[in-house]
Amino acid sequence: MIYDKQFTLNNYYGEEIQLISQLNGKQTYIFYTIRQSKQNKVGLLEVLINEKLNDNEQLVIDYGELTVPRADDSMNFGLIHLGGGDGKLLTFSDSFTKIKGYTMCSYNEMVSEYGSNVCSSLVASKNKYSLDPFTIETTSCGKSQNNSIKEQKLNFICKMEKPEVNLPRIIVISVMIASTIFCFVSTFLFCKNK
Repeated sequence: MIYDKQFTLNNYYGEEIQLISQLNGKQTYIFYTIRQSKQNKVGLLEVLINEKLNDNEQLVIDYGELTVPRADDSMNFGLIHLGGGDGKLLTFSDSFTKIKGYTMCSYNEMVSEYGSNVCSSLVASKNKYSLDPFTIETTSCGKSQNNSIKEQKLNFICKMEKPEVNLPRIIVISVMIASTIFCFVSTFLFCKNK
């Protein structure tokens, strides 16, 4: 089991679920509907997967309930519906005058500016990561965070993105270099003594 969440009684969770997967499944946003007696909401979980770790070592971040248009600030009536894909999510009601959209960039991207729906790559900036899908802030490995969830996420990402040392390759290359040096030195000494 990766994550265990306690839900409130008398609410209906997950009548609609939308998954937005990024980075070949390393990062997935899970949006789910929450229906209370007269209020509808949307919840968000973020799952980071490192295939080298066990299930119970994966990182799940519970963002809780998101702000979506409600009946009191527009002409939205009925259940909330979810739709989207490729880093985008739309929330809307059965009858609506407002639609709320979310742009969900991966941790190696960020929105170019507030209100934008375009993700800009951070790959060129080595070790720069976006820890919050709702801000345009970046950080890098080793920097202290003011939030324990962000600290936990940064540590997880830095471990996942850290390049592995390939010991067999290093040994083979070292032996090849040593052999080449030995051959040159032996040839030099053999020719010098002749």
